[in-house]
Amino acid sequence: MSSEHSCVTPAALQSKKRELTSPVFEIDTKKNKIVSVASSSEATEVIEHSDNIESEMTGEGSSMAEKTTSLVIPDAEMLKLSKMLKDTFKSEIVGLVNVIVDGVVDGLNEKIQKLEQTNKELSEENGLLKQRVETLERRVDQAEQYSRRNCLRISGVNETPTENTDDLILNLAADIGADIQLPDIDRSHRLGDRTKARSKPRDIIVKFATYRSRQNFYKKRTVLKQKGHTGVFVNEDLTKLRSSQLYSARKLVKSDMIKGAWSSDGNILIKDKSDKVHRVSAPDDLVQFGLPVMGPGQPEIPRHRRMQEFRPGAYVRATDRSFAEVTAGGSADMDHSGGQA
Repeated sequence: MSSEHSCVTPAALQSKKRELTSPVFEIDTKKNKIVSVASSSEATEVIEHSDNIESEMTGEGSSMAEKTTSLVIPDAEMLKLSKMLKDTFKSEIVGLVNVIVDGVVDGLNEKIQKLEQTNKELSEENGLLKQRVETLERRVDQAEQYSRRNCLRISGVNETPTENTDDLILNLAADIGADIQLPDIDRSHRLGDRTKARSKPRDIIVKFATYRSRQNFYKKRTVLKQKGHTGVFVNEDLTKLRSSQLYSARKLVKSDMIKGAWSSDGNILIKDKSDKVHRVSAPDDLVQFGLPVMGPGQPEIPRHRRMQEFRPGAYVRATDRSFAEVTAGGSADMDHSGGQA
């Protein structure tokens, strides 16, 4: 203790209170340690004084905290703040939603434009394909009809189990005065299943060796009734499409909407009330003469039987032109009674 007091200067002893508030320390630069130059009692007083200062500061801080926590905001100001925050959040959210919606709409518009362009291209291609299909179907029908130009269908001839259709054709030709011999017949047979029960005999289809022999027989069909062959009819061998057209035309004849309907070389011809001859290319051609248009409750006409637009074809007065001119090289005889003798 004496050594410690010996280190204190006389000026420090005279101003003890000042030394306690501002103690003097010497730093041992060699050992890097802080050496206290005050006595232990003085150090105790310094510590107590610092504790008092801290307590005072703590008291002031607590009082400030109490003042802060006791701050009250009026309701009107709270409403203003709430509204301000709500408007801010709303504008921010609306802005974000608009950005997202604009992006989505732009993408959808782009996709819609691409789809519309693709749809337009497909529609144009579909129209071209339909035209090609209809053209091909007409050509196929024409080729099929041309392959049948030497054939005739004979209906109403009695059928027996041991019959020979070639002999039946020759006997019929002899009765009506047609110069037909066995070499003129290429092939003949009945149509349909023979084992099936029928109320009337099956039709006979005859393929003649030449077109001339076929025409020789076909021209004489008008005298079948006069020769006692009642109920026997001779018709051209038509495709399914042209047979349907002739059937519809004959229904108009029975309804007294047109005067006559017949076929020549596979061409379907009708005669209207004004004695004009029309060529029928599709069922739509008969609409102007009174054929009912297919409605929702009726079976639809197959596509190959429809036309995009009406094609009236060639029509002339029977007294102005020959039948051969009308049918473009067909036979010169006309049966206006309905196509059957």
